[in-house]
Amino acid sequence: MWGFLSSGGGLALVLYALSAAPTYGWTSPRVLISGIAGIVLFALLAVIELGRPDPLLHLRLFKDRMFRNGSLAMFTAFGVLFGVLFLLPLFLQQLRGLSAFDAGLTTFPQAVGMVLMVQVTSRLYPRVGPRRMLAIGVAGLCLTSALFLIVGLETSLWWIRGIMFLRGVAMSFALVASQTATFSSIKSEETGRASSLFNTNRQVAASVGVAVLTTVLTQATAMYAANGTGTGATAQVQLLAFHDAFAVSILFGVLGILFALRIHDEDAAASLQPTPCISAVTERGAAAVR
Repeated sequence: MWGFLSSGGGLALVLYALSAAPTYGWTSPRVLISGIAGIVLFALLAVIELGRPDPLLHLRLFKDRMFRNGSLAMFTAFGVLFGVLFLLPLFLQQLRGLSAFDAGLTTFPQAVGMVLMVQVTSRLYPRVGPRRMLAIGVAGLCLTSALFLIVGLETSLWWIRGIMFLRGVAMSFALVASQTATFSSIKSEETGRASSLFNTNRQVAASVGVAVLTTVLTQATAMYAANGTGTGATAQVQLLAFHDAFAVSILFGVLGILFALRIHDEDAAASLQPTPCISAVTERGAAAVR
């Protein structure tokens, strides 16, 4: 029970601090107190879980080098993926005037790219290895985030759909490598616990990615408005703020590349033999992302 309370409370407080900072300031008491309290609860979670024989989250699994590095790389990948996926519909609806349905159709090509490429990347995985595949996938997410920096108020929607398709292709590289390699050195009896920890990592990454990019968007909008940038052109002010948020997602991705490059392919040697189950596993992972 204490592990559940500390994990839920810690995440809620940290996310609240991130979301409240643009409104009240990073040095305001409520932001500092909630942020520090959240970090303390996370530290308490580690102490509690490591001291229990039947932990809620089996944190000892992070001692495994392949599992640890794969999880860290995917944390940043899912953070940048879902952060941008949250921002783009806001951009399309607030600045481009699209309906929620049309905005959804514009982001949908990402799922198409993942589905079409997952079979190809599954076959490439044994030849390329997890280290390079994860690095390629996260680098692709960085590149497509950078392309959003040149998207403006008049940019063709087909250009945006093309970027989203490429993001799906890039994510298929990262997803195949992570889903296959991360568990390759985990004992069979620990697979269930490792899967729970991996899925928790993915959900937290999505929450953090959305919170960080939304915070940047809110703060940048307020800053540009206060400085008088784009006076008389509110849409231009918001566009600059969206570009700042997309730029921060690139930094998220760069961190993911660094984590991916720490992976040792020999740690995932058991998963590098071609096998039909790789495709099945990665298709289930793609469905979860969609």
